[in-house]
Amino acid sequence: MAEWRAVPGYEGLYEVSAAGAVRSLDRTESVTIKGRTSRRQRPGRRLSAPPNSAGYPKVGLWSDGRVRTAGVHALVAEAFLGRRPVGTEVRHLDGDASNNVVANLAYGTVSENAYDAVRHKTHGQTRKVTCPRNHALAGRNIMPSVAARGHRACLACSRAKNNVRHAKERGLPIPDLRDRADYHYRQIREDAA
Repeated sequence: MAEWRAVPGYEGLYEVSAAGAVRSLDRTESVTIKGRTSRRQRPGRRLSAPPNSAGYPKVGLWSDGRVRTAGVHALVAEAFLGRRPVGTEVRHLDGDASNNVVANLAYGTVSENAYDAVRHKTHGQTRKVTCPRNHALAGRNIMPSVAARGHRACLACSRAKNNVRHAKERGLPIPDLRDRADYHYRQIREDAA
């Protein structure tokens, strides 16, 4: 059976499980209809948690006539891992934003979370296969200085930009950036062969 704990700040209203589910609790409400106030029993239920555009399941929590949208991962972490330390965020250890099991969550810095994304290949930089000029980002065409930081940048385009910058500084005719980049890309591919 799953362990349930109160959602911090919503004690007596909502609970969250170690498996990442959120439920409302049974409660009695005051309802006024045509000037007559009566008390009504409202049964608790499991809340649906549709994912937002980034894939994180969210729920709406009502209290005092206001709704607060919260990420399920944040609710699970706060209930089971304790209060979030200042300067940290919730990390998904397996890289799956929909896996909100307490064993998959940890607090960490923004940097640790970014390194997790690189390791899980969910970071936007790790999915890039070509540069804007359609040069393959593979092998020797990745700039080593940025690759060490988990990013991917086209070495051929970088060299072409340097050629243009140096030509401007020296007052020389400015080469076409695309032609220069394609030239450097061919050179890098020939050197690798």
